[in-house]
Amino acid sequence: MRVSVKRVLNDLKLLEKRAVYDKGFKALMDFAPAVDGVTLYENVAYLPDGNQWHCLDVHVPQEGTGPFPCIIYLHGGGWSNVDKSVFHHYCSTVAGQGFVVFNADYRLAPDYRFPAQIEDAAQALSWVRDNAALYQGNPDQIFLVGDSAGAHLSALLACACADPAFAGRLGLEQTVRGIPVSGTGLLCGAFDLSSAAQVRSPNISGYLLGLFGVGELSEITSEQWDLISPSRHITPGFPPSFLTHARADGLFPQSVALAGELERNRVRHTCLFLDERDNAYFHDYQMVYFFPVYKKSIRAMTDFFHGCLDADSSASSDSDAERKPLE
Repeated sequence: MRVSVKRVLNDLKLLEKRAVYDKGFKALMDFAPAVDGVTLYENVAYLPDGNQWHCLDVHVPQEGTGPFPCIIYLHGGGWSNVDKSVFHHYCSTVAGQGFVVFNADYRLAPDYRFPAQIEDAAQALSWVRDNAALYQGNPDQIFLVGDSAGAHLSALLACACADPAFAGRLGLEQTVRGIPVSGTGLLCGAFDLSSAAQVRSPNISGYLLGLFGVGELSEITSEQWDLISPSRHITPGFPPSFLTHARADGLFPQSVALAGELERNRVRHTCLFLDERDNAYFHDYQMVYFFPVYKKSIRAMTDFFHGCLDADSSASSDSDAERKPLE
């Protein structure tokens, strides 16, 4: 296959960004305060192939008896930046609300092209279904959560779980067959990638070039745009969903449009759309742990998830009682 100069230059730029972002975000996380009451198991392999990206961290609440509902967290970063370690504080804070959180890595572009990322997300889901009980998790109560690119992957995986025909198109039918998803948490995501590619800030066009391994957006086919865009595959079977976004984010219309698709398909959902009054000024606003809106968005999402669980479940009631206060 002919490799264009533009593709090589774009891939190099993505790798350069990764080095900068890794250093910057990890330095920021060094200042994050410890989260008490959560046990952390690091670098558990969800695929036993020795690949460093096929690992996850497990955040288990220490209070309560379980089994706890589970969250699989898929991080953002343009499908090509950072790793699960940047989200330790976030995932532990969420775990404190009565969830076992599985914070999963996945193979990054441009080293690995699509569909490697969604294949890994599906493998993590399958592993959690089989192993949740080892960490006091309930394998029948699994929520998919992610920010930015991770929100995209969470929504795409939920589409595959809800629609076997679409799962087959992604090559995931055997991996996700029979796995129920209790809900999704979609934080500042992009859900129709062809329109998201036109947004100037945040500019994700370069990330998409790396994801597909091309030098120009025009080289991405209409079939590829369709396959990678979860908003085009929402069905009435899509799980209940929590959406959040800062209105100032250039990708904000993506969440608005997705909410419209959920409404048209009568899928239970709630939206937390915020502005400068909440210090929600930018893309991925909810990752700034020293802003009050950080805890506000976590509580809104976890309250929605608890509301999606069986109201008469004593385990759910106990979990509510043991949730750590975020004030």
